[in-house]
Amino acid sequence: MPPRTSALIFLLLTAASGNPAAARRSPADDFARRQAERNDQQRLDDLKKITPQQQPAARGGEPAQQPAPGACFAISHVELAGVTRLPTSATDRIISAYRNKCIGVAQINILMRDITTLYLDKGYVTSRIFVPAQDIAGSKVLKLVAVEGKLSDIYINGKPALDSAMLETAFPGMKDHIANLRDIEQGLDQINRLQSNKAKTAMLPGKDEGTSILNIQNVPEHAWHASFANNNLGQEETGYSSSTLSLGYDGLLGLNDEIDFSYGRTGPDYPWRGDGDGISRWSSEQRTSSPSVVTMASRVSSNSPVASVQIASSNALALRNP
Repeated sequence: MPPRTSALIFLLLTAASGNPAAARRSPADDFARRQAERNDQQRLDDLKKITPQQQPAARGGEPAQQPAPGACFAISHVELAGVTRLPTSATDRIISAYRNKCIGVAQINILMRDITTLYLDKGYVTSRIFVPAQDIAGSKVLKLVAVEGKLSDIYINGKPALDSAMLETAFPGMKDHIANLRDIEQGLDQINRLQSNKAKTAMLPGKDEGTSILNIQNVPEHAWHASFANNNLGQEETGYSSSTLSLGYDGLLGLNDEIDFSYGRTGPDYPWRGDGDGISRWSSEQRTSSPSVVTMASRVSSNSPVASVQIASSNALALRNP
């Protein structure tokens, strides 16, 4: 019988960067990831050297994944700590397959990968699984710890953005909370609704362990935008020629808002009867609600003028002149 072996393990699993759902990474983030992978591989190599030899008859049947011959730890069960964002039923289904098994480095990696996949499927791209220092051979228990990475800060172009109303309206309440890819994508969509924005995101390593920084890379183009259109889709009463001039400005209030002004005219058959004008404002002030839109328009008909104000909730107020 070989002597008892005490294994001190510290592994950090890095999620696969090829996952299509993951946000784009910056060069700094890629460097940190590669450095972590090199450290992980070194720890795995050290673990292989001290892994005890497999006994001829392992109790409890075959391992969940067949290990390499002569390299495994006999364990009774797996303990998983630090999980708050995954259902217990999902994690138990994975770790229960390793009860009373003899597992090696390859099986530990597979186990950590499977739990990490649960996080990725739910959008928690900054969450990681690692193996703390422990005596597996003595305790017969494999202990895993989940670090559900928090978002420590949000940067703009690699620099802290203090009191940025744009970020507060696009990513409300995300700081110091566990980062979720779906919230990040929704906030990015809100920013890129403005024609002047072409923002991209990247996850940077945070200053503290288990934290990340969301970096918004964006160089806005000119805030003003204008358009002119003409067609022959008018009505016989007002003239078939229809022209529209639109002017807009992005971010006037710094709230991811857009203000547009439009002027329309039909003619030349009736040059003054078909004039119309409108103004609208759009902003993304809450991530969970639809953008608010306010439009104002007036038109002249053969009967009487009608003025109306319409809100996005479809509530309308109409004023009619006698």
